[in-house]
Amino acid sequence: VLVVGIIASTIAPGIAGARTVKGCQIKRNADCPGKNLKGANLARVDMQGANLIRANLIGADLRAANLKGANLRGAKMTRAKLGPFGKVKGKASQGTTPSCDPWCQGADLSGADLSYVDLSYANLSSANLTNANLTSANLSWANLKGADMTNALVQEGNLTSANLSYTDMYLAILYSANMTNANLTDAVLINALLNGATLTGANLTGVVWGPPPPVAAVCPNGLSASPVCNTSGGNTP
Repeated sequence: VLVVGIIASTIAPGIAGARTVKGCQIKRNADCPGKNLKGANLARVDMQGANLIRANLIGADLRAANLKGANLRGAKMTRAKLGPFGKVKGKASQGTTPSCDPWCQGADLSGADLSYVDLSYANLSSANLTNANLTSANLSWANLKGADMTNALVQEGNLTSANLSYTDMYLAILYSANMTNANLTDAVLINALLNGATLTGANLTGVVWGPPPPVAAVCPNGLSASPVCNTSGGNTP
């Protein structure tokens, strides 16, 4: 029976089944507030809708994990790994998408409550953060390259020196966000709201600000990008 189980798990890879890690049962809608999961191996787990309020996930491996709709408010996630588990095969050609190894996408945090979470130095490359609540989250020095932050709420978030290159922030709310020295190379900011945000020293090369108003990004000074916002926080005519 043991041999059969091992073979089955080898030939039928998937999201990890329910198990207990440091007192937390790893499953959908898990109830693990305040649990100490520091450094835990949680790659590919399915914890959709889990209660992880104030959990200690420092350095945890959450690559390709399903945390859709999870409540992580106030969690500690410094240096957590939330990027892809596998790798993209080859390169995309015009009009096509590159093929993927299994789990080549980052963690699914869509709709998750990440308010006040410490994600400094975390790897969130290619993560799905659509509709996520990142209010006052600490994302300083985090790697968000290629992440999908469509409609994310990042009000008063700390994105100092974060890697936001190729990140999709369409419709994102970035009120008073600190993006000092952030790398926004080729990021999408169409219809994003940056009122009061700080862009001092940010790399804005290739940023897609959007079509003319009213769908262009709103700069820190409250005016629409015309055609772009500059690092001092205003518009560049």
